[in-house]
Amino acid sequence: MADTSLNTIFRFFIQIHYNISGNGRFLSEKRYNTSVTQTSSNKRIEWVDVAKFICAFFVIVSHLETNTKHLGRFFEPFYLNGFLFLSGYTFRYRPSFPEFLKRKAKQLLIPWLFFGLLVVISGSVYSSNPMAHSGLLTDLMWFLVQIREKNDAMWFLSALFTAYILFYFLVRSYLKKESNGRTFLYLTVLLLLFLLELLYERVFPKDLFIWQTNTLPWHIEYLPTAVFFMFSGYVFREKIEKRFPKKEPVLFLLLLAVYCVLVYSDRVKSIYNSSLFLFITYNGLKQILGVAVLVFGVRMLKPNPVVLYM
Repeated sequence: MADTSLNTIFRFFIQIHYNISGNGRFLSEKRYNTSVTQTSSNKRIEWVDVAKFICAFFVIVSHLETNTKHLGRFFEPFYLNGFLFLSGYTFRYRPSFPEFLKRKAKQLLIPWLFFGLLVVISGSVYSSNPMAHSGLLTDLMWFLVQIREKNDAMWFLSALFTAYILFYFLVRSYLKKESNGRTFLYLTVLLLLFLLELLYERVFPKDLFIWQTNTLPWHIEYLPTAVFFMFSGYVFREKIEKRFPKKEPVLFLLLLAVYCVLVYSDRVKSIYNSSLFLFITYNGLKQILGVAVLVFGVRMLKPNPVVLYM
């Protein structure tokens, strides 16, 4: 377990540093009011840094032996979706797709390839559990194919890169005729696709494909979730954030209370397990509320210099 934990912590520390556009620190097109600061071209978005730190912390905790089931029930619905939301929030549309692709490849693919190969090779050569590996060439093959739970080191970087490509063209289409009705339509369609992904995970057998999982190369099955939360972050910046220019403690406490009931109440658990429709609705709502709790919560916090430095 020590070998697995060490590799996991290493790759996630590297991964979280690169997983948000431009390190998630700057916006350049406009100025936006936030709970901490008013951003401009040369100022950090401090609440974004705090949110990244919290998500990164829970990513690491999720891979430790000391992680408990009760703690995991709290952070698992939002700790990765939070990164996706922040990626959409900090997204800057560039008319040139080749330029955009080159930038994302530099930010995501190069770190994924370099550190991923380092993890795979070191794990295969120096692993304390040889039974966990099928040989260096096989491990490298699964790493390049990027199928979940198949030696997919640094998987979130490759998944985010794939999601960014689809997200780019989604935003391009959206900006051609931006309106409140169009925003609602896009969010509704993406929400339905997100729920369909949850349905896919629930209904289809885990050994659906010849590689004995129901996941697809380069995390294609993850795209509905990724793009939904990325576009939600983008819309939050463009349409919603200005409606909440100050701290909202009442709203945050209300969201937190509902969220805690959803994740901890055994009564709620027995209800949502009673039907497939309730199960999908519950899991979708839980993830959305989790991200909302994260966003409105960090906007109330006073940034810590150590957190901002990291």
